[in-house]
Amino acid sequence: MPDDVLLRTEQLTRAFGSLLAVDRVDVSVRRGELRSIIGPNGAGKTTFFRLISGEMPPSRGRIWFDGRDITGMPQYAVARLGVAKSYQITNVFPHLTVLENVRVAVQGHARAYDFWSKAARLSDVRTRAEMLLERIGLGPRATSLAAHLSHGEKRHLEIGIALATDPALLLPRAGRRPYGDPGRAQDEGRHEDLGPHHGAAPGPGAGRGLAGGDPRQHPRSADVPGGGALT
Repeated sequence: MPDDVLLRTEQLTRAFGSLLAVDRVDVSVRRGELRSIIGPNGAGKTTFFRLISGEMPPSRGRIWFDGRDITGMPQYAVARLGVAKSYQITNVFPHLTVLENVRVAVQGHARAYDFWSKAARLSDVRTRAEMLLERIGLGPRATSLAAHLSHGEKRHLEIGIALATDPALLLPRAGRRPYGDPGRAQDEGRHEDLGPHHGAAPGPGAGRGLAGGDPRQHPRSADVPGGGALT
């Protein structure tokens, strides 16, 4: 596998009985790429993410991340390798402030927990959390309770929590870009976005890889049955 390829799947398949949710998908993501997956509801987008993140094992096929075969590895082990994922249902701590949500994630990644230490002493952790909030556009809401955020702001906060783990590959489950600046992820050259979307390119193919290019070309393409399904 070339050095610039961060993620690769080969004939990745997940079946639930007679239902093929993901059917022989081949995909390759290079370092620094911003990629999206489109398709109708039930196409297999979320299942595909679960396979990559280790949330569920594939029925067949292989997954390589950063040159390492991670097929069947548990989710916590995949996360430690540098794969971060957000979820379809917003998952934040509603009774903590926005800053505290991100600070807990930064602290958990950066050091072992010491229940006897005071949070005020974690100046480096707080500084990084504040930087992440500015990066995702939530700096002005740092002292607000997460419960008081709008749905869109909660999605941004979830991205901030994921970024706190310093991932090499970011798998955001969202229908919009997590950054105000579309090119910010590529410019930083470190975090890759392979998010499932309903209106961005490239779209999924049918067991032969992912069909790339302008999404307007794919709904009627013979390479994308059903207008863009993974099955």
